[in-house]
Amino acid sequence: MRHLIQKKPLPPFLNAQIKIHKPDNPIRPVVNNTKAPTYKIAIFLVNKLHEHLNLKYQYNVKDSTSLVNDLTK
Repeated sequence: MRHLIQKKPLPPFLNAQIKIHKPDNPIRPVVNNTKAPTYKIAIFLVNKLHEHLNLKYQYNVKDSTSLVNDLTK
């Protein structure tokens, strides 16, 4: 489990990208999370969940009840 510890953690870095192709030039916030203290743990947990769950959609969950049912199986 030592590989899950971030050696030199930093707070997430917020960057802004301006959408110059849209009217009024809205800004899209982008967060760089790779040096955050929980990044490696989150990646580890995602991989473990994908091993044990067979979800249709990679990034979507139908509702919390179906998620709980899938997790308890």
